[in-house]
Amino acid sequence: MLGYNEEELKRMSIRNIHPKEDLDYVISEFEAQARGDKTLSLNIPCLRKDGTTIYADISTAKVSINERKYNAGLFKDVTWRRQAEKKMEKYAEELVAKNQELKVETEKAKEADRLKSEFLASVSHEIRTPLSTIKGAAYLLNKGSLSEEQRRFCSMIRDSGEHLLRIINDILDLARIEAGQARLEEKELSLKELVEKTVFGFELRAKRKGLELNTIYLSGLALG
Repeated sequence: MLGYNEEELKRMSIRNIHPKEDLDYVISEFEAQARGDKTLSLNIPCLRKDGTTIYADISTAKVSINERKYNAGLFKDVTWRRQAEKKMEKYAEELVAKNQELKVETEKAKEADRLKSEFLASVSHEIRTPLSTIKGAAYLLNKGSLSEEQRRFCSMIRDSGEHLLRIINDILDLARIEAGQARLEEKELSLKELVEKTVFGFELRAKRKGLELNTIYLSGLALG
């Protein structure tokens, strides 16, 4: 196993077949076996004749030969196991490092989501204020003396403002959902009103393209 012949081994001591940096550990293991404290030592590093290091499990037993007592030792090459253990240790270290990286990236993503939500809320608020002013002005203007065409234009301004406001509210709702702050709300609604508001956003675009947009309801449907 070590590459030495019998005569070479007889001339060698424990210091010749174990790495210097591991001698204290090896000696303490052998002393424990000599005292009878243990009979098996695991992963003992051993030096081969070619200078490479292998690992062995060394078990001992007390034997008597011609009424003389000896400690008999059995070396079992477990280098393959030690190499596998080192690989597992390396993989475990890499896994811990990856988990730490993932934790850092997750925290960064959460912070980015928080900042995005704050930004959307701030921008949406800044847009909503002048938009409300425009809607109010269009409403008051529509109360005055206007031609039919001018009233139609005012209605378009007001309706477009309502549409933009719904878009802003949708953006805020999305930000709340992403931030985990969304709340479910149960309330009655008018299906017809909901459909009309939804379709309205597409009517102007359809008219610009010369298309006709119609809404058809199934008979017996509760529109509210």
